Amino acid sequence: MFFLKQLKRELLLHPMHFGPKLHDIIRLRLIEEVEGTSLGKFGYVIAVTEVRDEDIGQGVIQDNSGYVCFNIAYRAILFRPFKNEVLDAVVTVVNQLGFFAEVGPLQVFVSRHAMSTDLNEGYDHEQSAWISQDREVEIRKGVGVRLKIMGVSIDVTEIQAIGTIKDNYLVDEFAHMLHLRMSVREVPLHLGGVGFMPRRVELGADGMLNFQAGIPGKRTDLTKEETVLL
Repeated sequence: MFFLKQLKRELLLHPMHFGPKLHDIIRLRLIEEVEGTSLGKFGYVIAVTEVRDEDIGQGVIQDNSGYVCFNIAYRAILFRPFKNEVLDAVVTVVNQLGFFAEVGPLQVFVSRHAMSTDLNEGYDHEQSAWISQDREVEIRKGVGVRLKIMGVSIDVTEIQAIGTIKDNYLVDEFAHMLHLRMSVREVPLHLGGVGFMPRRVELGADGMLNFQAGIPGKRTDLTKEETVLL
């Protein structure tokens, strides 16, 4: 799930960068340091959306190095997976134990035991693919799959997950959608931590991907400062 959240960070800057464009340099350095990284329980930083001049604090000189430390407040779009969330992924590695798939920066492993019965005995060593008995479903590198998150492991620098395709309306390929522009809309977070999880993605006549919200899901670990992005 995607969130818009206010964050803080300390940034060290060499005095050689001081000048009339100091705030612009600070913004660029902040983007370089945080975008694409994991912030642990907050999730992955997808994009920094706002760094206002008034949110860049006064610099403090470090006695031992001469660098200057700035305290910065910024807004960013975060991606954080939840258990039982349904996501579209791209298969990256396939072996006899299952397969790995990527959802942006997140890597998900799906075991052969988390596949449907017509798939979990259908590994083809020559093609490096899982093939169903009727040969209508093939899971190989580069294929798009729809999966459900069954567990999430979070550490300081990385988030890993295990998933399943052993459920209704999963596995469907969505590769033809990957290169389309995605329309993102903000949905205010309900008090009490209730957010809506997208359950279906459809291609609209205008070329946009349209999300249909499913059953509201209880999110007890969300805060009022977070905005859910579908």
